[in-house]
Amino acid sequence: MPITPHYACVEPSGDTVVCRFMDLPKFRDLFASEELYFRRTDLFKDDDPWEALPSDAYVRKALGLRRFDLHDELQLNNAQAFNRHF
Repeated sequence: MPITPHYACVEPSGDTVVCRFMDLPKFRDLFASEELYFRRTDLFKDDDPWEALPSDAYVRKALGLRRFDLHDELQLNNAQAFNRHF
């Protein structure tokens, strides 16, 4: 299946490396079934409280927030609370 660009996404440069680790049986199943599995976030492991949550630095950058600005930090807290809720 060819990759088609989307108007809302920025195309990464050609030398960008994307790394995700998957064991071989899951990798083979991906190619055999041609299906992706997306796990519900409430079923993620409990030993990693940050799994499926963006970092504060990422949210600041995405929302254009400044660190140590009181109003921006409150907005960050609200955004992260919303992310944890879902």
